Amino acid sequence: MATLGFSGDVTARANALSWPRGQLRYTLATLLQLPRLRTLPVSVDVEGTHVSGDTTLLAIGNTPFFGGGMRICPDVEPDDGRLQVVSIGDVPRRTFLRVFPSVFSGRHVDRPEVTTAIGRSATVVGADVDVWADGDRLGPLPLHVEVVPRAVLVAGVRPT
Repeated sequence: MATLGFSGDVTARANALSWPRGQLRYTLATLLQLPRLRTLPVSVDVEGTHVSGDTTLLAIGNTPFFGGGMRICPDVEPDDGRLQVVSIGDVPRRTFLRVFPSVFSGRHVDRPEVTTAIGRSATVVGADVDVWADGDRLGPLPLHVEVVPRAVLVAGVRPT
C-alpha cells in the first residue's frame, strides 16, 4: 500500500506517537491531523488512463487494507495481480469527515468525491510530497508502482 496526502500525513503523525498502540494510534493521528487537511495537485496514469486533479488522499494498493483496518482499496486482493488507485478529491473537512467512516467498510468508493482505477501499474506525479508505504517513508513523488504476479514466494503456499 502506497499513500500520500492526508493518509501520508496521518502515517507520519502516527509514527511520531508513542501511545496508543494499534488501530487507535491511527484514529488519534487522524483526529490530530484533520485541522491540517490540505489539497495536493496530482496526475495519475493507470495503464494509459490519465487523471489529473486535486486530491486530499491518494492510495495505491494491491491489498484492501491500510491504517489498522481501513478497507481503502476494496476491489483488489493480494493474489489477483491488480492494484487499485483510490483518490478522495478536493473536499472540505466536513465532507471528509462524512466520507471517512465508510472507509472501514469499503463503501467510500461509491461516493461522488472518490475516484478509483484498477490496473497492473500506476504512475503518480505532482506536488512535492512524500509517499508512504506500509508505514515507512518512500520519498517524494514521482512514483511508479507495478504489480508483478508471483514475484514473491511465500512459505507454505504452492505456486499456481
